[in-house]
Amino acid sequence: MKIGFFDNLANNAYRLTKIFRHMGYKADLLMDGSDTFPMSQPVWEDCDFGMAADLVENGVDREYWERKNVELGWKRPSWVKETNCRSQKTMLLELLSRPMKNKESLKNILKSRSLFPWSVQPIVEAMRQYNLIVAFGLGPVYASFADVPFVHYPYGGDLTLLPFQNDTIGALQRDALVKARSVIIGDPGYLDYLERLGIVSKAIFMPLMVDTDVYKPMATGECLALLDERLQEKIKNRVTFFAPSRIDFQWKGTDKALLAFYKLVEGRKDVLMILSAWGNDYRKAREMIEALNLGEYTYFLPNVLSKKRLILFHSIADVVVDQFNLGAYGTCTMEALACGKPVIVDIDKARYGPYLKKLPPVLYAKSEEEILEAMLEIAINKDNIREKMGRAAREWVTEIHGVESNFDKLRRVCEESL
Repeated sequence: MKIGFFDNLANNAYRLTKIFRHMGYKADLLMDGSDTFPMSQPVWEDCDFGMAADLVENGVDREYWERKNVELGWKRPSWVKETNCRSQKTMLLELLSRPMKNKESLKNILKSRSLFPWSVQPIVEAMRQYNLIVAFGLGPVYASFADVPFVHYPYGGDLTLLPFQNDTIGALQRDALVKARSVIIGDPGYLDYLERLGIVSKAIFMPLMVDTDVYKPMATGECLALLDERLQEKIKNRVTFFAPSRIDFQWKGTDKALLAFYKLVEGRKDVLMILSAWGNDYRKAREMIEALNLGEYTYFLPNVLSKKRLILFHSIADVVVDQFNLGAYGTCTMEALACGKPVIVDIDKARYGPYLKKLPPVLYAKSEEEILEAMLEIAINKDNIREKMGRAAREWVTEIHGVESNFDKLRRVCEESL
């Protein structure tokens, strides 16, 4: 069985490909060469570096990453296959240069009103080299055109938003998902969307695997020595809250966390919140902090962190502050727990309870008041909670999200899909 993993947002596909190859399977990562988003690059997972927020938000080209790979001494594994789509303009010129030869293709284009299926032909051809595709993102569309068996592994919007768009891409994604052999979900909330699409019978619940040999606790003293002098000074004798996710009021509830932290500071001055410096509402957060006079108690990271550097900041934090509006947890929570850190997060117990052997040992909070209560608990009992919850956190991730706990199940899903 030769498996291709496609679409690497958040490096989930890269990590799974690594795991399958480590287990002795023939597996490759297929990457869309036109995707230059930082968190889609394997080097983002493997190396320790930071990247200016404006580069993350405004985008970089492929040459930037080639230079970055050389700078970091990182060599792309041979099993990472990069495939470039042709632009729709180029594709149309090719088709029109031989109108009679391409008569059927042109008719289909007129019918679908889109060049999309033909512009991605290089990806389709690459997929045909595999027995099975594990498809993230728009992967189901490409795999259905390639006529290769595939399972869909949604990361979020590819299931909750894309199939419901009233355009060609939405229609293609809807049609493709009907052809999926199965849909692997780590969030039971996805079942509602599968129900709307009429394919809920394809759902298989499976926690996303976390490599606990990579995401693990580091010695705090060693990590502190790696920080810049300003942050070293600010962090001394303070309870440190780390909010690593992008700043977003609607999806992450960062505003609620900031307001709760403001109330915490009213009663305690021995606290510090470290925040990422990017996201839809980064500037609004800056304005909030200035209006609330929180500058002395907050620190914005100068760069967006690669995963290796993220682990360092998990290690120096007393607690990680995640998201509060979705009732779900993602890679941020899982990675922090794997690093042995308490996490304040909104997780819908009723949603996850029937699907997990045990619920995660986190500080559950959704409202501003609940977030404040969790922050106070940490501030008052920092050492006790950090040690007790940190140990339980890593044990839970190993049991629920560890490779040993989940690999055989994913392997069977892949084999049965053939």
